[in-house]
Amino acid sequence: MIFTDLIFVFAFLPVYFIAVFCLSENWSKNTASLIGSLLFLIWGRSIYYALIVLPIFAVYLCGRLIPKFKYFEQLGSLIAVISAAVMTALLPNGGALVSSLISVGFILFALRALRYLSEVSGGLSPETNWLKLAVYLISFEGMLSAPVLSYAQSRKYLDTRRASLKKAADGLPIFIFGFARASLFGLVFERVRLSATEYEAFPWANAVWLIVITAAEAYVLISGLTEMSRGIALINGLPEERKISAFVPRTGLCAHVGELLPGLDRTVYETVCRMSASGFYISLFVMAALSAGLYILERPAAACFIIILIGMAISGRYDGKKPAADGVFTAVVVAFSAVLLAGGGPDGLVKLFGSERYEYDITYILYYELTHRAFWLIAGLIFTSPLTRLISRCFERLAEKGGKRYAVARLCETAVCMLLLILSAAAAAQ
Repeated sequence: MIFTDLIFVFAFLPVYFIAVFCLSENWSKNTASLIGSLLFLIWGRSIYYALIVLPIFAVYLCGRLIPKFKYFEQLGSLIAVISAAVMTALLPNGGALVSSLISVGFILFALRALRYLSEVSGGLSPETNWLKLAVYLISFEGMLSAPVLSYAQSRKYLDTRRASLKKAADGLPIFIFGFARASLFGLVFERVRLSATEYEAFPWANAVWLIVITAAEAYVLISGLTEMSRGIALINGLPEERKISAFVPRTGLCAHVGELLPGLDRTVYETVCRMSASGFYISLFVMAALSAGLYILERPAAACFIIILIGMAISGRYDGKKPAADGVFTAVVVAFSAVLLAGGGPDGLVKLFGSERYEYDITYILYYELTHRAFWLIAGLIFTSPLTRLISRCFERLAEKGGKRYAVARLCETAVCMLLLILSAAAAAQ
């Protein structure tokens, strides 16, 4: 299941919110969160129950044993990485780009497990409550808005979550705006992207457009899914800043990714700083081999995400030494990831670069999609740009003044949300 599925938006999430709102004890809310997260991650894939429940128990046991035997940190990390790789490899091939992003969730599970084990090895008291640790590892709430938050901080949140109608009213607009980005505008980019792959041989102009559109679609999708995740966290009572997210380019790769996936940059930086030189290079080799294997299996989203993690590790290791070089390095990593994502696998790369080249050509279907959907393409990029933050701040200032201005701001927000919800649902249903 993914955030943009209609069954998730109109059935799963409302039922889940009502359950969390009605439950009073934190342990019961955490139980509901665990059950809901298992259904979300394993929807239609029964074999995944064993592949994800057993590693959770393994990470829990390794965490309990680390204070006595330090090597259990490496054992637990290895189990988490292998299980995430297996679950990713078992995903079906093909489909829309948003569907392939499911694999990123499995990688985030492994990263959370690695961070927890690292914290325990560094002196954090091991978690004795298996339920709380399981919720931290696989919860879909805040999966992208705080993907690799430290367990010390998450433990406090799991003990103090409070769902309320006020938080739901704050989180719902954020969720709907993200839904519009990921489905309404993401679908337009997806159609244009697919139109560039109509023929076996790619003229160079089509290949360039395919790479550009794929990068833009990934940008819109990740921004939208992150905002949906932030809204879900607020709706279900988890502490979360109420703001409309938007992508703001940064020079350094860690800060660049951290703008979209908060907390991930800090996790990578702290991890590489703890490593010895030999451990750092061995980790890079293992990650590169894992990325290559997943790409051969045509799991481009997971492979590209690991490549970006490699780039973040290198950037974090030599942080702030040469900003200009860091900016060039960021551009190279992002461009390389976009090319791999556009190819979709080894066969796709051959179509991009190995087929006969034409001096200039652009297929009719691609030309038609570009010309007839230009408005929506531009609107999608603007809607995902920092301009959204400026508009959001204007609404917040009106709301702070209270009285009629507050009522007008809320009514405008409600009207826009209803319109976006209807349009997004119609787009997602196609």
